[in-house]
Amino acid sequence: MAKVLIIEQIKSEIKLTPRLKDTLRAMGLHGMGTKVVRKDLRAIRGMLNKLHNVIRAEQVDENQAMQTKAKSVRKSYKIAK
Repeated sequence: MAKVLIIEQIKSEIKLTPRLKDTLRAMGLHGMGTKVVRKDLRAIRGMLNKLHNVIRAEQVDENQAMQTKAKSVRKSYKIAK
């Protein structure tokens, strides 16, 4: 089985430089508490090293990642009236 990473943003991006904010967006993280599943590649590992204090990452098998992926999607957004 292929290894994948479950990446979660645990801190705010307010005090980050614009370059690090762009790295967060490239990983698919759009706010605190969001999770994404990414393949374990060298490029992703480099992004993790740059953002080590803002994110939490866990390496799992692909089957485990598919089970947790459904739970990790944000359930709702506030809709402005």
